[in-house]
Amino acid sequence: MTSANHTEAPKLTLLRRYLRAAISAFLLIAVAILAISIWQARRRALFEMGQLTSIWAEATTDELLPPVANYELFVLQNPDFVIARNSGYPVDSSWQLPTNATIQASQAALGESYSVGDWLRGELFHVIEEEERTLVVRLPARAAVRDAVSSALMPLIGLAMLFGVGGAVIETGDRNRHKHVHRLIEESTTVTQGIIDTSLTLSQRSDLNELTLAFEQMRQALTQRIDESAELQRITQQVTNTLDIENGLKIILNGMETATDALGARAIIFNPDGGRPLQYSSMGAVRQGSLDRRLLLLIKNTGREIILRDPSQIRRRLELPDDRDVPVQSILAFPLYAQEQLHGILWLGYARPLASEPTGIDIIRAYVSQAATLVANVKFRLRSERQYRRLAAVLASVLDAVAVTDQTDHFVLINPAMAKAFDLDAEGVIGRKVHDIITDPTLLRTLTEPISEVNAREVTSGDQVYHSSVSNVTALDGSMGRVAVFHDITHLKQLDELKSKFVQNVTHDLRNPLTYIHSYAMLLPEIGALTAKQQEYVDNIVSGAQRMHNTIGTVLELIRIESDTASFYLEPINAAQLLDTISAEYNPAAQTQGNQIIVSASPNIIVMAERLSLQSAISNLVANALKYAPHTGDILLKVEEDARQVIFSVRDDGEGIDKADQLRIFEKYYRAAKPHTLKTEGSGLGLSIVRSVAQRHGGRAWLTSDVGRGSTFFLSIPKVVADTPNGHAPTISTIRITE
Repeated sequence: MTSANHTEAPKLTLLRRYLRAAISAFLLIAVAILAISIWQARRRALFEMGQLTSIWAEATTDELLPPVANYELFVLQNPDFVIARNSGYPVDSSWQLPTNATIQASQAALGESYSVGDWLRGELFHVIEEEERTLVVRLPARAAVRDAVSSALMPLIGLAMLFGVGGAVIETGDRNRHKHVHRLIEESTTVTQGIIDTSLTLSQRSDLNELTLAFEQMRQALTQRIDESAELQRITQQVTNTLDIENGLKIILNGMETATDALGARAIIFNPDGGRPLQYSSMGAVRQGSLDRRLLLLIKNTGREIILRDPSQIRRRLELPDDRDVPVQSILAFPLYAQEQLHGILWLGYARPLASEPTGIDIIRAYVSQAATLVANVKFRLRSERQYRRLAAVLASVLDAVAVTDQTDHFVLINPAMAKAFDLDAEGVIGRKVHDIITDPTLLRTLTEPISEVNAREVTSGDQVYHSSVSNVTALDGSMGRVAVFHDITHLKQLDELKSKFVQNVTHDLRNPLTYIHSYAMLLPEIGALTAKQQEYVDNIVSGAQRMHNTIGTVLELIRIESDTASFYLEPINAAQLLDTISAEYNPAAQTQGNQIIVSASPNIIVMAERLSLQSAISNLVANALKYAPHTGDILLKVEEDARQVIFSVRDDGEGIDKADQLRIFEKYYRAAKPHTLKTEGSGLGLSIVRSVAQRHGGRAWLTSDVGRGSTFFLSIPKVVADTPNGHAPTISTIRITE
């Protein structure tokens, strides 16, 4: 027993030493492999982030950003406001680079790269700062670690198995074997130091040669994996730098053919213009095109990658005739999915049957992912350019001036009519800030201030007068902009001026004769008794003369309001009390025809205005509602305020006003050509007075209306601050309007 124990003792000691050394070497090699893999993954990620950001910077602003696996892309404006993204941070939120960010790389052309936190739970950022915006790409560090672990998993498993085999060998070996094993461990340790180009030394013992060869194969596999990763990184750089689908796919297909033992690779892409699919192939795959259509149909039906392991399986799955020659022995095919859409397929043909997945399957899938992203980006760019050209062609044919801006007040598009009307360079203004181009204050406000305050305003350019119509426009990514349409109303303004002069002269000439007619008609009963018929005629004369007199008074009142020389005194008015007064005046008549006037007003709203003209304007709106919307229920009188203005509104539930009539509804003497309108008496001056009162106060009048759903008329009065001492009623010239 003693002799046996002494015999086993050296073996046990040797085994313990080996196990300790093997565990240490395994851990060192594992850490080295993981460290190298993580280092390469982070380097590759930083490089790809820089390339993505630089290419993205050349794209048009505010278009929908295409998704890229693992990466989050977004645009910052002024200076940390998110205006576009492909995922992650929502639009209209803010973002700032964390204060603990550590710079990793800095390139003048490609921006700066940062890391935040540790290598597992941190983040990687790449930032390019431009004059008007900042471009950011974000990648969670765990994504790079996940790629690195995936790359290192198989070598680590193989390494563990080899060390297990080494343990079995040591248990049955002797001291001489221990020396060779120790040397093998020392040489393996050099791998942990990143020295992987030196081959391991073969032992004189045949049993140790197998272990050495296994370690050598592991070293060669690791070297191959690193070389493949470097090649993939090189091809990724080339593909990222191009939006030419033919050149990009050629690079990818040639790279796949080089990285595998396949005869060649082919890509079949759905044609974005319809028609036959687009076909691309590497040099060795020219004669494999007869299988494209059947493979494309098979992948469309299955939606996943397919391995056809031998010619019989190829014939069966692709339903080939028995007499059809099969040019390959096996096929590996992948769908090209991006943005949840199938863009085509990519497949490889092999000269041998495949009993299992081919070597380098992870690299192949990485190439497939690159191809899908390239195709999706190119299609997205083509679709955006096609839509832009279509929109530009439509706008070029529009006679009205049209300008489109984004939510940061940069020009996106203007049509030739806009360029001509306001003397702009149609191409030169694109992408530039409105404030840097437009000098006219009215046009600048129309293109930049809140739409509710600038819609339906008049804008002048030289001798021309334009009516503005401004509305929001929403991009595909949810960001908001605006489109402004300017309709030339110069001829209408000229006609309006001529009509005003003519009417002013006529009303003055008619006033005295009407006074005589009215007075003498009132005196006729004093001459003698009149018959019933005669009295009816006299009453008609008096009534007609009174209506004409009222119309002349309305015209003269409008002329007074529009006159720049007329006195116009402002005073503080309680808006709620004013509406209550108007409601009390009109409610009896409203109730007789099935209407009810409702007042909605805060008792604390004070407006600086001329009382008589403001009351006249609101009364005109109420009278119109009663006249054109009888028996329709409630008529709502409302007043609201914000920081800049007080807004009065009158809403009815009548028949509404056509879009064609809304543009001219505030013109003098204009009446909509509708049967119920023409049957109702009216001069066509009421809404013109409303607009003139609003403009004289520095505000505006407008409406919203849908046919069959009623109308709402608005009158806004800017908030003002009197410069005169208390107790004096200031004129309009002594009022300073607050911006």
